[in-house]
Amino acid sequence: MSSSNTVTNDFISGLAGYCIFSEAVVGSNGAGVDPELTLGGSSGLKVVGRSTWDTNLADGFDTGWISVEFNLKPGGGAAGVTWKVGTTTLTYTQSTYGKIAALHIYAAVQQPASASWRNLSVKFYKGGSQTDSFSLRNGPAVDTTSPGSPAAREQILTVTPAASDNDQVIISASIKLTDPSTVLPSVDDLLAQIYVDTDACT
Repeated sequence: MSSSNTVTNDFISGLAGYCIFSEAVVGSNGAGVDPELTLGGSSGLKVVGRSTWDTNLADGFDTGWISVEFNLKPGGGAAGVTWKVGTTTLTYTQSTYGKIAALHIYAAVQQPASASWRNLSVKFYKGGSQTDSFSLRNGPAVDTTSPGSPAAREQILTVTPAASDNDQVIISASIKLTDPSTVLPSVDDLLAQIYVDTDACT
């Protein structure tokens, strides 16, 4: 059975040692040059996508709950990794990798705001057959909108499969980013990310 660990910091640490990552951020809310969605590898290669999160900032910035699915397929390369956010799907084929060592589900903010995951489901596979799973109803999540809260906060959920030879993982959940201000937050001030560590990565 997979194990998990959650760490919360009142700063943004950043993660290293991963092979593949995906993210949903404020971007430019679908109206400018900064993308809202990214899927890529530790090499720096990536693909990006767009999403208009909120068309009315008069009552603050709020994405609402958005369904997401991340599918890291065996071996990478042409098989690809997919990141679906709402109705937008990104596919990344520029990295190859080995077995799955661990994954990290990340929520963070860098101003008075919130970033949340819920209904998280993680399923590990080997050779097309499911071998392990993990689920969490609420979290990871951060909220710094209360008076006296730090400007920045992150929460990182790490899930480690029981076996070291899984070649695929599918993660599904819902995410939500909110900011009570009527001014659009900066590009990456609100974050929902996934990082996957593997035993080989090119």
